[in-house]
Amino acid sequence: PNNQFRIVARREVVADPARPGQLYAVEPVHIADDVGNEVDPSDVFFARSSDAGNSWDNSFTVGPYETNVLNDDNYGQMATGAPSDVTAGQVFSRSAVDSQGNLVVIWYDTRRDPADHLLDVWAALSTDGGETFGPNARITDVSFDADQGAFINALGDDEFYLGDFIGLSIGGGNIY
Repeated sequence: PNNQFRIVARREVVADPARPGQLYAVEPVHIADDVGNEVDPSDVFFARSSDAGNSWDNSFTVGPYETNVLNDDNYGQMATGAPSDVTAGQVFSRSAVDSQGNLVVIWYDTRRDPADHLLDVWAALSTDGGETFGPNARITDVSFDADQGAFINALGDDEFYLGDFIGLSIGGGNIY
């Protein structure tokens, strides 16, 4: 997104307690064309392993779309640079699995702001081991400007540090 806070790229891997050997990996990734030009600030990539990480599958559905990205802002497809592409920034994904094997992934997303600046938290939920996810759901009810949280650091400089991830937990049929 076009914000001033730092973005630390990181991949998260979580285990499914209801499905022994099942792992899920999530990571926001910048999308570039064949010559390196950015065509999308980022998409949330997802993969699952049913053999403790020896092999990975990155095919699944989000709502009606067969895809390999969790964010459905471009109808479940990675941007290609075509004029019809819908792009937005997705950062700081977080995933959690409850004892029944329900998987939730959340992330900051700019899809509601044409200026690619204001953030919302969006989510995708799977109840079948990451084979299908419902359509993305907006969690926040008001978009926010992370740059408004700037403060003066110990050196006297503006500091736009937002943090490096969002907190997430799931249990008892609730997402926190």
